[in-house]
Amino acid sequence: MRPVSPAARAVLVSLLTACAPTGEDKAGDTDDTDAVDTADTSEDSGDTGAGDSGDSSAGDSGDSGAGDSGDSGAGDSGAGDSGDSGDSGAGDSGDSGTGDSGDSGDSGDSGDSGDSGDSGDSGTASILVTGTVTGIDSGADPLVLVLDDDEILEVTADGDFVFDTLLPQGVPYAVRVRFQPSCPAAFCEIQGATGTTGTDDVSLTVTCRAPVLTLVTSSWGDTLATDLKSLRLTDQLDSHTSGTTVTPRVVSGSNTSLTGLLGNGVAVDDARGLLYVGSGGDILVFDGLDTLAGDVAPARTLDGATFGLDYLALDPARDVLYATNGSSLQIHADASTRSGSVTPTATLAGLGGPQDLALDARADRLWVVDEDADRVLVFDDASTLTSLTNPDRTILLSKAGVPDLAWTAITVDTCNDRLVVGTREVRTDGYRLHTLANASTLDGGVSLISDVRARLDPGQVMALSYDPLGRLYFLQDSELSVRRFDAPGDWLGDVSNGSTVKAADWTLRDAIRRGYGIAFWSH
Repeated sequence: MRPVSPAARAVLVSLLTACAPTGEDKAGDTDDTDAVDTADTSEDSGDTGAGDSGDSSAGDSGDSGAGDSGDSGAGDSGAGDSGDSGDSGAGDSGDSGTGDSGDSGDSGDSGDSGDSGDSGDSGTASILVTGTVTGIDSGADPLVLVLDDDEILEVTADGDFVFDTLLPQGVPYAVRVRFQPSCPAAFCEIQGATGTTGTDDVSLTVTCRAPVLTLVTSSWGDTLATDLKSLRLTDQLDSHTSGTTVTPRVVSGSNTSLTGLLGNGVAVDDARGLLYVGSGGDILVFDGLDTLAGDVAPARTLDGATFGLDYLALDPARDVLYATNGSSLQIHADASTRSGSVTPTATLAGLGGPQDLALDARADRLWVVDEDADRVLVFDDASTLTSLTNPDRTILLSKAGVPDLAWTAITVDTCNDRLVVGTREVRTDGYRLHTLANASTLDGGVSLISDVRARLDPGQVMALSYDPLGRLYFLQDSELSVRRFDAPGDWLGDVSNGSTVKAADWTLRDAIRRGYGIAFWSH
């Protein structure tokens, strides 16, 4: 990488130091802004505000805001806080802090003794966290990095970057990816992401490339009779040609707890390597996605006998998990660490029949299908959601003379700002996919009849999902295959495509067995 030059670094550090909040310097003194006791300014009527005249060699004459001038050879000799000539920034390390012997009026200086820990300035914040990145498409949504879960930095193009935060020497640091680049997608890895600061600035290397995808599905089993519930992971998704019968990694068996009512949704935390699935009244969390297979127990279980979960959506950046059941939307904050008998952070009741969820994590926007009420609720600040009372917008379904028409599945194309909706209706000529433009601002009534974009073979649409590369996947009821449209943007704007059955561009057999959940592990 191109290192920050000494001159540029000096300017940057001085600017960052100057911008530190008043009353809180980087060395840890929260209330000693001038590193002296203000009580000295008026303690002795005979004092000039700086100690006893005549005490200039060791007295308080230096206490006018810069420390004791007589201490320049006995204190930190220049290592103190800015403004202290040789003072540690909190009184003299060799000075008892009691003022001049004989200067009893200056006993107010004794308060400085508590700051003697600043001697030597070992806690001075002066280390920059810098780095260089390669592989970013300059037109993509930016890579977003986070330093110590505090400072957020957007990186929009290849080159060098610097966090504003200054760190002390000898402290741990951690940099993580909050959002990967998208539209087009990339997967970025950080070399040196964690460590302990030394005497030099931290230097990171971030390398971005096209993501490798693993398809994750939840399956009910081949038939209702066998009912072998499982999770299936198909690696190297793009290495399989259409029509292939794959051999995925299968997670099933008594230890997995994949029993009872298996949820219709699965969700993946790419960075942490976690897989979430609803099973009966619980949320099961599996880890180690690179080798996950067999009759393995979940790493954690969120045990909630009343969950009855159907669909899941996950915001890994904010660590928030959303789930629907028969009548409510449930929210779990700190999802990656919750375990055991827990209650949702929030339970938002009042839904007639919640179904699928669509989430734009970067925008913190959530769409919630309320099937029985023929509506979709839209929330713009989903991670702060505490009530269903006032959604930011409500999309209302106009049935247009088709009484059995209802929402069944929904997904969002964030790159093109549109919703894709699957519906359930009693038909013999197939089911429909519909697209709704301006997804982020859509409000009010819509007629799905006029928004048909593709007609599928008979079989209710049970799941829809875009992968990070913008391809649209779907499942139909009781299918043993996953199907995909490779370039949905080519036909989603053409209403005429809804008049004939549209064949999928790509199909994988055995990637699912009568399933209802689709997710992707991007790595």
